[in-house]
Amino acid sequence: MEYNPEPIMPPARPFMERYVGSVIHHPVSQFVTATVVELVKIVAAKMFLEILLERALGQAKMPVKAVWTIAVAAPVIEEIIFRGVLQRGVGLVQKGWNHFVTQRELSQEELAVQRTWRIQITAIVFAAAHLMNPHSSTAAKLTQFTWCYVGGVAYGYLSDKYKTLSVSILAHGFNNMLALCIATYADPRVTLVCLAAVVINPIASYTLGKPEWVQNTATSIREFSNVCLSMPYRVFNSLNLVRTPVPEMV
Repeated sequence: MEYNPEPIMPPARPFMERYVGSVIHHPVSQFVTATVVELVKIVAAKMFLEILLERALGQAKMPVKAVWTIAVAAPVIEEIIFRGVLQRGVGLVQKGWNHFVTQRELSQEELAVQRTWRIQITAIVFAAAHLMNPHSSTAAKLTQFTWCYVGGVAYGYLSDKYKTLSVSILAHGFNNMLALCIATYADPRVTLVCLAAVVINPIASYTLGKPEWVQNTATSIREFSNVCLSMPYRVFNSLNLVRTPVPEMV
């Protein structure tokens, strides 16, 4: 009997490709997976803030529940509401507008403008919500509104760039923790360090959320340095004192 290498039946598609693959690539499965991953990141950020809180204010003579609420619970809840719901909700409205009204692919500049708008709107609402806190004077209200707006912009860029609330929760919680340290410790050195960190925190968050800003700044500094470095050579050349090539920074 001769051996026939041809298969008796046609080869079937692998089980993983037919069933598991279709489930994994289904939009609902991808949404559920992304939601679970985001929740894990948020829980991890919360746990990290709790560890940091214990290290920084474990010996503070303040109600534990109040400290935990300000340093941990408030950043998590506020970031979910403002950056998670409001900012992303505005982003969905913008996507719908682009799809149904504009009906064309937007340029990078137009997308950047839309990004700025949704972050600015969220930051203003975020700052306005903090005006409901009790304040001793109008100046205190304006100070908190301004500072919350600056922080809201920084947190907005962070969460928008990295597509997760965990980074903005960490930045927000760190800011609140520094404020608690200033209110708790009477040591002027601790107060000075915390004040410096409070100022640096939103700047660092904004910088991390907008790397193109860093790149543009570095480019401007390099171009300015090239102009300054080449100025003596250009002057000498114009006076016919020396003929040398103009150096440039790499």
